[in-house]
Amino acid sequence: MLTSDLRRVLDGDAGWEIVDRVAAKYIPVPYPREDPRVVAVIEPTVQKVGMG
Repeated sequence: MLTSDLRRVLDGDAGWEIVDRVAAKYIPVPYPREDPRVVAVIEPTVQKVGMG
């Protein structure tokens, strides 16, 4: 389980720069611009691994 605080939301060119950086790990071209995308920047506050 991970809980976090939302620090900021990036859209426009700033958001697309991050989307393209992540997409480059999986596809050889920039991510298609057909639909709008946003990036949520979070700061983890609690991380729990396993059951209980």
